[in-house]
Amino acid sequence: MTGILRSVAPIILAASILMLGQSLLGIVIQLKLNEAGVAPEMIGLTMSGMFAGFMVGTLYGKRVVGRVGHVRAFAGLAGISAVAVLVYPLTVNVSVWVLLRAVNGFCMAGLFTVMESWLNERSTNETRGQVLTIHMSSYYLALALGQLMVNLWDLSGVETFIVAGILVTFSLVPVALTSMPTPKIEQTKPMSLHALYACSPLAVFSVFMAGAMSGAVHGLAAVFAQNTGMSVFHVSLFTGVFLFGPFLLLWPIGRMSDRFGRRQALGAVAGLAVVGCGLMIGQSHFGGSLLTTLLLAFLLGGLFVSVYPSSMAHAYDLLPRDQYVAAAGGLLLFNSIGLTIGPILGSAAMGAVGPYGLFVYEGAIAAILLIFLLYRAARRPELPMEQPESFVNVPTTSPAAPGLDPRSNPEA
Repeated sequence: MTGILRSVAPIILAASILMLGQSLLGIVIQLKLNEAGVAPEMIGLTMSGMFAGFMVGTLYGKRVVGRVGHVRAFAGLAGISAVAVLVYPLTVNVSVWVLLRAVNGFCMAGLFTVMESWLNERSTNETRGQVLTIHMSSYYLALALGQLMVNLWDLSGVETFIVAGILVTFSLVPVALTSMPTPKIEQTKPMSLHALYACSPLAVFSVFMAGAMSGAVHGLAAVFAQNTGMSVFHVSLFTGVFLFGPFLLLWPIGRMSDRFGRRQALGAVAGLAVVGCGLMIGQSHFGGSLLTTLLLAFLLGGLFVSVYPSSMAHAYDLLPRDQYVAAAGGLLLFNSIGLTIGPILGSAAMGAVGPYGLFVYEGAIAAILLIFLLYRAARRPELPMEQPESFVNVPTTSPAAPGLDPRSNPEA
């Protein structure tokens, strides 16, 4: 494990510092706008700006990396993102902040492309699972700690924005000074979005719904907590616990997915999410304790985030390795669309029924996902787990071509 960690340490460190700054920025934006009396719908629109930019970045970020290389791309995008962070305190204007969030999201998509392709290149089939586990664990730990950092400064000042900008800027240092060889830009087989959906409607629908769930709760959790009477410290605990849930729960849920099947794992996650959201809503009627609220936030945070990797694993079970990269880009695009829509719909629910409308929305999304899972299970039994790559070989010459291969039944 020590050798594995040493081989990817600069990338893991850079990602952790970057997400520490981005997490601090995210909660500050929510609290600032809420304290300024901005309507929840407009806060949701502001938070969705980042995901919209991220969606565009998934389409064009790879071009930046391919043109200038990994180190230059990371340095340039991190620099632009840091500048955007430092512009926020110049004006509390929703239109300007939506634009800044979009710029930040575009940069983040490119930065993720750099980091994740580099991590994949530095790992082998035997170590990739451990490398990605380390990466995701440090990622969510940094997000959780970033939420708690909001308590260190007065929100009325600009210190939080400055610190977030410093962290984003400092994240490029480990990458700029590393002696690790950069990945080679290799050709991979393309895959259209239509072909991806034909390969597995379940995977595409699930990653979209995963984005719709995660985008809303990550973009509005602080607003929910503040509007239910929590202090800034308790708000940061609430949002931090939401992000700490994935840190501890991703691994066991992933193991369950490997052992019992992707659909079974997704079904269990969706069902538990429906129950958890119902209990969170019940808090408003029965006056549950802060501890109960935090425990539910911990559970729901882990459940919401785990939908995406389980859905990706389901898609990869059906694809040859030379289409992994193209499929990952397509799945990320569908996920980004969900992330963009989530805060808008979640804030509309909050505006309609109050703060707990956020969890009415989340419970509805989880229920729809569960119904779709049952529908797909009725259409076709789950594929055996012991030979995941042998069931599909999607041709790349035409989006309609998968239908010509009996192994690539679109009922998967």
